[in-house]
Amino acid sequence: MTIGICSADLVGARGAVALSLLGAASILVLVATLVSAAAQRVPSPTRTPTAKPRRFAIGISCSVFVLYATPATVDDSELPAWSGAAIVAFALITWELTSRVLAPVLHGDDDEGEEALGGSWALWAVGLTALTSWMLWSEGALYAVRPGTAGLHLSLLFGSWAATLTALLFLGEPWSEPTPRAVAVLSAGLGITLWVADRFALVGLYPATHLWLSILAAICLLRSALAAVDGWQPASWRLVSITSATAVLALAAGFVGTAGGLSDPQVRVGIARTPLGSDVLWLRGQLRTPVATAPAGDHADNSAAEFAMPTAQPAGPTLPESLNILLITVDALRADAVKTSDSIDIVAPHLQALARDSVHFERAYAQGSRTAISMGSLMLGRYSANIDWDLYSYEGGRIQGPVDPASRRGLQSIYTTLPRFEPGSTLAERLAEVGFQTIGVPYAGDNEFFRQGLGFSRGFQVYRDLSLTKWPLPSSGRVTEVALRAIDQASRRWFVWVHYYDTHLSRHTRSDYDRVLSHFDRGLGQLVDGLEHRGILNDTLIVLTSDHGEALGEHRSRGHATTLYEEQIRVPLIVRFPGAEPRLVREPVALVDVAATLCTATGARAEGLNGEDLWPTITDGTAPPERPIFSELHRYRSRFGDQTADLKAVVVGDWKLIWDRQRETQELFDLRADHREEKALEEQPEARRTLLRELRKLTRTVVSEPP
Repeated sequence: MTIGICSADLVGARGAVALSLLGAASILVLVATLVSAAAQRVPSPTRTPTAKPRRFAIGISCSVFVLYATPATVDDSELPAWSGAAIVAFALITWELTSRVLAPVLHGDDDEGEEALGGSWALWAVGLTALTSWMLWSEGALYAVRPGTAGLHLSLLFGSWAATLTALLFLGEPWSEPTPRAVAVLSAGLGITLWVADRFALVGLYPATHLWLSILAAICLLRSALAAVDGWQPASWRLVSITSATAVLALAAGFVGTAGGLSDPQVRVGIARTPLGSDVLWLRGQLRTPVATAPAGDHADNSAAEFAMPTAQPAGPTLPESLNILLITVDALRADAVKTSDSIDIVAPHLQALARDSVHFERAYAQGSRTAISMGSLMLGRYSANIDWDLYSYEGGRIQGPVDPASRRGLQSIYTTLPRFEPGSTLAERLAEVGFQTIGVPYAGDNEFFRQGLGFSRGFQVYRDLSLTKWPLPSSGRVTEVALRAIDQASRRWFVWVHYYDTHLSRHTRSDYDRVLSHFDRGLGQLVDGLEHRGILNDTLIVLTSDHGEALGEHRSRGHATTLYEEQIRVPLIVRFPGAEPRLVREPVALVDVAATLCTATGARAEGLNGEDLWPTITDGTAPPERPIFSELHRYRSRFGDQTADLKAVVVGDWKLIWDRQRETQELFDLRADHREEKALEEQPEARRTLLRELRKLTRTVVSEPP
């Protein structure tokens, strides 16, 4: 029996995942070993007193980074004015410090050894610098800077530069004073540091950076292992260890290189849940032909009928004519921020009090895990697949567009997408047609999605553009003050939209999230108290929800716009209707239902909406019907305007399927038994087929079904 017939059926999915990851590691080991062996056979260039190979090799790395970075600091760069000078100064200081101080300490100043192995330094310098340059170029580092992210880009440049030179010092030969065991410890320390950074820093974003971290960590750990082997005695133990490691890695490499490994969809799911495996699958997706998908402009109006439950035109308004509507959206508000226990929530007591006095939909799903997608679906009442999307670029710190990426290829830009708001399509326009005075008061910090003129302001007769205020944390109280002033100036029955931002600014730990949540809660309390003080609280229908959730370490993620797991797309949905009995609704609903419900309740136009009318649930407790609910994540972070993320999810009852179209993985969950989505199901083929059929309707592409 050959290695080629090994499959997931023989070793199990978990074993297959382990073997696949070992196989990927073995490929890195093989490459690094070959490079190391070749390096020791490459003669160094003839050395002169002014051109030492070691100093020359370090100079290669410094020069390449300067050549890459300097053009980004001129023209219309978003980087600080001092960036160019800082980069050049850093290069000179680093070159001198590394080559004249650190290298002699670690490797001595033996001219004979340096001349004999000078080719090793040059070869490692070229290889490591090329790897790091590819990563920086792929991520658009310094060339695709959004407002507020200049520090992140500069940190990535200097950090990757320092890591590359440190790895070069550890890989260079010969070593001087340190013993092989000391070399092993130092190399292992760097490798573990890089691995931890890959494991916890910006997970789900910047895939090229994570792949670079994985490769560099593997090389450093390999260097540590080889140094440790060199220090082992007796020689027989070294022979046994090397032989055993070679056999295991050969088996794993054979598994990956044949029909097993990445060809099995369940194995890919397990691999994708590991740091290195996710990076490998991302690279595999970049090298393969992309999944066919309809371009943005092809999502015609009639496509909604393929998969969504259309909302019928209501016979007439059911909301009292004196009732106002207040729509509150909160950036990055997690579903579990609303406590349903009997004890008083000391973090967000006003939010808890509002929920207890309302119809609380416990399983509401945002239609995306980034603001533009979910808020576009909320305001248009349509799934992302049924919305036309335009590409925008950041110029001079502002969102500009729409733009044609083909005409801008090679320019210093970073891209984002925004919905195309056609005339008469927004919730505000529909409500204005039936007599509401429409008022918008959104605040989103440095985020410009809600800037007047970009689409979200369409239909609002009064629009408070707060995009230039740049209020520091906490800002919720100030937003409340603006909203109450706008309400005071309303001349008739009103629909007011208020967006809060404080919860977006957490440091992605539970304690810090509670801290920013309390800031928002005080602003919410001021808003509700303001309505009560004006005597209009019971004349106002209040709807509170969020654009998306926030990961606090679940599934290795922190933040949002990286996955479609529950912590990022499940959000609160609270509806306070004066006179309605407060209740907790456990059936799943969608944010696209908000527009359908408000249009039904007010007698506004409802054609073209994808959501379900929740008014019967609010007024008499009728359970919402079970139907597929979709969520999507598409991102265009590339400096060339190329798509860098493409995830789809569908929820039907307690079943949920997440499809990553770039990594070609499908994860099926039973949320009743596994609400944290800790283990994707390998069985349940009928449930998988049902959900895949729904996704096929959504994407209009061929999705492979299980046998």
